[in-house]
Amino acid sequence: MCGISSDQFDRFSRPVLEQRNAGDLGLAVVAHPIGGIPASVARERVTAEVLEQVIQALTGPPRG
Repeated sequence: MCGISSDQFDRFSRPVLEQRNAGDLGLAVVAHPIGGIPASVARERVTAEVLEQVIQALTGPPRG
């Protein structure tokens, strides 16, 4: 499983995951904002780095 957060909320989302016993969940971080933008802009924000974060979260060892 992989979570997604915007860069503005990255530092907030990780402690929340820890509090909910999900600290080992992989997290991909994309440029803020994620919602309320045209699909074309959203696609531009899915960079090679974001894709690598998703792949690592889904196939790599748990973060914990």
